Amino acid sequence: MACGPPAFDSRPDSPRRLNGRAGKGQPAAACLKRFAIVWRMGSFLPFHGKNYIIKEYPVRIWMRFLNYLRLLLLGVWLGAAVFFIGVAQSAFALLPTRELAGSIVNRNLMFLNLAGLGIGVLLLLLSLVAARNSNRALLWAERFFLFVLAGACAVGQFVIALWLQLTKAQMGGVPIDQVAVDDPLRVQFNAIHEYSVWVLAAGMFAALVAFFVAAFRHSATGGSGSATTSDPFDFSKEFKKT
Repeated sequence: MACGPPAFDSRPDSPRRLNGRAGKGQPAAACLKRFAIVWRMGSFLPFHGKNYIIKEYPVRIWMRFLNYLRLLLLGVWLGAAVFFIGVAQSAFALLPTRELAGSIVNRNLMFLNLAGLGIGVLLLLLSLVAARNSNRALLWAERFFLFVLAGACAVGQFVIALWLQLTKAQMGGVPIDQVAVDDPLRVQFNAIHEYSVWVLAAGMFAALVAFFVAAFRHSATGGSGSATTSDPFDFSKEFKKT
């Protein structure tokens, strides 16, 4: 079957039928599916002086892109956090001094916290661009956990990290291994370190829940029951004569 530029029959009773060159009585959608990739990115198609406007596809494509971007960023940050835990354990186990291992871990933790803060804020802003048929409860749940993620990373970087540096400065530059275990500053340092672990764990938990909420919200929105959603190449209901 030839599927060149389809010519529509001008009869009022069958405006969406192809002429004999593309198959008499053939629905227009059968031929349009072969040009789906090109025509989906267009804004209108002129046939015999009439505009058949493709509606909703640009918006739908952008919404899918934003949904996949949310999942990608959350997944990347979660993977980086899990990798950081392995790096921290290996550093303290293999390096000769805890001072050297702590320096490496603190630098990597700084990048992890800043990345989590940036991703949390960015995804909170992107959540303002929501589909009209989104579940509001899931949307606000996602925003809440994104806020927890951003808050945990901000607290870990700008509160706990500075607190650790201040406590270490009060030790007078003495390596942590040379400070007595029962020294008040050493006890305080260990307690602050435990706080940082719990804050990071809270951020990872919030990111994990936000990931699943965003994935479920995307699947629920994508499967909301329209024929055009289930078949992205079905153009039979997307053309409107103006």
